[in-house]
Amino acid sequence: VEGGVMRCIATVLITLAMLSGCDDPVAYAPKEPLRVGVVKAEKLPIIGTGTLTGEIKARIQSDLSFRISGRVASISADVGDHVEAGGVLATLDTTQLESNLKVAKASLHSAQATLNQSTIELDRKKSLLDRGFTTRELYDDAKQEYLAAKADMSNARADLSSVQNDIDNADLRALRAGVVLARNAEVGQVMAAAMPVSYTHLTRPTTDSV
Repeated sequence: VEGGVMRCIATVLITLAMLSGCDDPVAYAPKEPLRVGVVKAEKLPIIGTGTLTGEIKARIQSDLSFRISGRVASISADVGDHVEAGGVLATLDTTQLESNLKVAKASLHSAQATLNQSTIELDRKKSLLDRGFTTRELYDDAKQEYLAAKADMSNARADLSSVQNDIDNADLRALRAGVVLARNAEVGQVMAAAMPVSYTHLTRPTTDSV
């Protein structure tokens, strides 16, 4: 019996020792947090030299063209020239346009005279009709002539405006101030409407490396 008691006591002591080992603070000590370094980004001068290849281009450029067709009469700006906004770069021959302008002005003058006469005649026929001295048919004829003259007058004004616009568009102008980089037009060359003249110019007198 005494031997059995001793064995029980030994078993209890071993169990207690095992349980006390489970609570060992060393076994469950928290791990030390991972340390992370932070470096602030900043600009630093480049040390050393090197060779780079590239192409110089304008930051902003415009390829210009005439709005009408015609023969180039003069070149006012060449490669490398500085131009102001609205400055004339090239001009088309306006000989035929000036002739068309004279015809358009003459047509407008004639249309105005016809309209004036038809207006007077319409007023006269209206007065006669009110007094019973003419017929409705004659009055209607006078009114139709007046309306036709008025339409001719409107068309003549439109024709004159169109020719004047063509003359204004005979000048190729810079859209903004800059430097002419290239051109592909020569005096005497026939240019079609909207055909690129290749008048490329900077909007600023600076370049960027690409």
